[in-house]
Order: sequence, then structure tokens, then C-alpha cells
Amino acid sequence: MVNPVIESCSVCYGIIDTEDNGWTEGHNAEPISDGRCCTKCNDELVMPARITLLRLPEDVHDDFHRVMQLIIDKKRNGNNG
Repeated sequence: MVNPVIESCSVCYGIIDTEDNGWTEGHNAEPISDGRCCTKCNDELVMPARITLLRLPEDVHDDFHRVMQLIIDKKRNGNNG
């Protein structure tokens, strides 16, 4: 069975890019989203969020997720400023 190509980033809703090696299924978007994400969202949001969560005390993780959701909502609405 062939896996379907995932075309939409679960973070910005943009098209998932094809990697130089031919990979078309994007990146794991956790902890930002449950789906897959494009390279830009992976580099700019997902990886920094993972590193940040490693450094934050667990009692503020929920607050961090709420702030990240606000950032993602702005990104999805095309308001990056």
C-alpha cells in the first residue's frame, strides 16, 4: 500500500515541500500540531518549541501551548507581525 502524499501543512495550511531526497510527507509537527508540517514551520516553530519545552518547567507547559496557539492562529490568518 502506498502512503498518500500529504499536501497541506497542519500549522500554516500551506503546501508541504518536497525534500531534496524526494521525501514528500513533511515533518512531525508535535508539539505544535498533531499532523505534518512544511520545512519552514518545522524550522521556525516546531524545533524551537521542542527546545523551549525541554528548558521550561512542566508547570508552565500549558501556558506555553496557549501562547504558541495564538502565534499559529496569526500565522494562519496571514498576519505575521
